[in-house]
Amino acid sequence: MGLYLFHNTQRALDAGTGPYFYLPKIEGHLEARWFNEVFTWSEQRLGIPHGSIKATVLIETILAAFEMEEIIHELPDHMAGLNAGRWDYMFSAIKKFHHDPDFLWPDRSQVMMTVPMMRAYTELMVRTCHKRGAHAIGGMAAFIPSRKDAEINPTAFAKVREDNDGFDGSICLVHKPTKTLTFAGARSGIFILPTNGQAVEVKGNRKSVGGSRTPLDYPFDTHEFNIEDQIVVMLSDGILDVMGEEPTPVLFGKDRFLKTLSLWNDHDPGRIINNVQVALDNHRGTQPLRDDMTLVAFRLN
Repeated sequence: MGLYLFHNTQRALDAGTGPYFYLPKIEGHLEARWFNEVFTWSEQRLGIPHGSIKATVLIETILAAFEMEEIIHELPDHMAGLNAGRWDYMFSAIKKFHHDPDFLWPDRSQVMMTVPMMRAYTELMVRTCHKRGAHAIGGMAAFIPSRKDAEINPTAFAKVREDNDGFDGSICLVHKPTKTLTFAGARSGIFILPTNGQAVEVKGNRKSVGGSRTPLDYPFDTHEFNIEDQIVVMLSDGILDVMGEEPTPVLFGKDRFLKTLSLWNDHDPGRIINNVQVALDNHRGTQPLRDDMTLVAFRLN
């Protein structure tokens, strides 16, 4: 880690990213605290802003599953999210309880993510991340479709779908020469902000990618439009789901978000993000964040 940080940190920051790590096999918050101290010390020695280093913690031991909130707390400025590690998590449970004759597992290949123990583990991880403003990341699928052997693909796709509730997201492809944008969304849209005028939403499909209720060949709609002299805004649903501080709390919501974009349109992406943040803070007051929040705004020069 030290050699990587020394040789690559500044190059990564100059490229607009940063030094990002996966932290595997952690069993408790004290290990997370140690990593946080290492990251902070490294940032000071390298002379880079605090919080430049980010880490995703793999929750792949059964002890870590009982300390997810504490692990997030110990990495306050370096936490990117938590990741579910299926196979190592099962191995950890077997290793910890192998002495108990009542704790007998079937063959591990038969233990899917839908069994109660594994479902409880992943649902707790998602709830914890959303409660604390971190990203919840699914584990890697063990069955990979093949380009060379078409006969195994139906089985592979079935296994992937079996372990997957689907995910929401957007894909945007910007064509700079023509100043056009191609967009497709899965239960997620984008917002277009003209120089003069009201912000408008371009909606994605009301289906999740890979969900059990979405056919593998589902045709997601593709939208293409000109974005010259316009700002494109993308966000996670955590922003719209911010709860207010009223006696009867209400969501920040899409209407309030659109109004914020339109009222404070000075056509500067950075200030638009800042204005939305101010509006969110005013809306929620002292209410805690209950979901991860990502907001991106850009325009073509």
